[in-house]
Amino acid sequence: MCTLGGGFAFIPFALIDTIVACIGTVAYGIGSIIGAIAVLSSFRYSGGVIFAYIFATVNF
Repeated sequence: MCTLGGGFAFIPFALIDTIVACIGTVAYGIGSIIGAIAVLSSFRYSGGVIFAYIFATVNF
């Protein structure tokens, strides 16, 4: 029984899996950064809407 030669079949799959995992990690990180920027921008937008509503409805 020769199991030494069969090990070479798994090396490319492990390498491909490692590359795909790295690409997925980078993509997840980019998506997280975009999401954080969107959340922070939405706070600024909602704050602006609240101030505009207050200034439009309250007579100083």
